[in-house]
Amino acid sequence: MTTIYTSTFEANALYIAEKLHDSEIDFLLKQVTSDSMVVYTIEIDAAYIEKANHLLQEINLDETEVHPESEGFLNGHIEWTQNMYNPGYYTGGKIPHYLYNKDVWKYLIPIFSISIIFPIVMIIIFQATFDLETMLMIGVYLFVVISMIWQLRKRKK
Repeated sequence: MTTIYTSTFEANALYIAEKLHDSEIDFLLKQVTSDSMVVYTIEIDAAYIEKANHLLQEINLDETEVHPESEGFLNGHIEWTQNMYNPGYYTGGKIPHYLYNKDVWKYLIPIFSISIIFPIVMIIIFQATFDLETMLMIGVYLFVVISMIWQLRKRKK
């Protein structure tokens, strides 16, 4: 048996082992522990070395260590755990005012009212057809306008 791959990450070794298995290459995956460091090695028979080396050249795995502090992950996680129950708090800052202000919807009532009037005017002036689709469109817009006016009147001041 010849060692063809050594990795400090178990996921990388398992990925290579899966690719070798898919290529029908017999292998042996070993976990070697030395001085509080774990290393994973893959060994194969000498008959499969050329095929396995060709397969390993096609696979590009990143073996570099990534520390959680390098990307600020732990700082962001600590911030999230401290503020996850604060309403309106996003990681990195507060919600912008245009997302926080919920009174903007009341200015949409005139737009929806005009959108109800437009098909009715088209039917009356231009003799457009009054079919099921037009009635459903007018009904939906009418329902939205009535519900918006209802919410506007019943809201807490």
